Amino acid sequence: MLLRKTIKSLAALSVAMVISGATVAAEPVVSRSVSTAPQGFEEPAPMTIKTLKANAKDKALVTLHGRFVERVEKDKYTFQDIAGDTILAELDEEKNWSHVRKDKVMTVTAEVDRDLGSVEIDVIQAK
Repeated sequence: MLLRKTIKSLAALSVAMVISGATVAAEPVVSRSVSTAPQGFEEPAPMTIKTLKANAKDKALVTLHGRFVERVEKDKYTFQDIAGDTILAELDEEKNWSHVRKDKVMTVTAEVDRDLGSVEIDVIQAK
């Protein structure tokens, strides 16, 4: 009984739309990744590891293109950019990094960790 009423209501609505000249434009379905990050903030422009080591300040947010090439310790890896320069990169062991693969080209967002005589990065995101 409820199904018949629903069908009749939908039919009446369709007729009303046709009579009023209303049209519904079909929009193409586009697959988009939805970001859960706050919107309206720009990510830092990608830089090379050489530039990072020479100029980036401690705690600066940086973006690098390259690949993880070697595991050094439990949560530390060697990251190599497209120029062949390398830096020690720490992946927080409390995050899920299962999408990171050895030698897969990725873009990483990281925080610079500059200490006396060394520069490393703490990776925040890798995609």
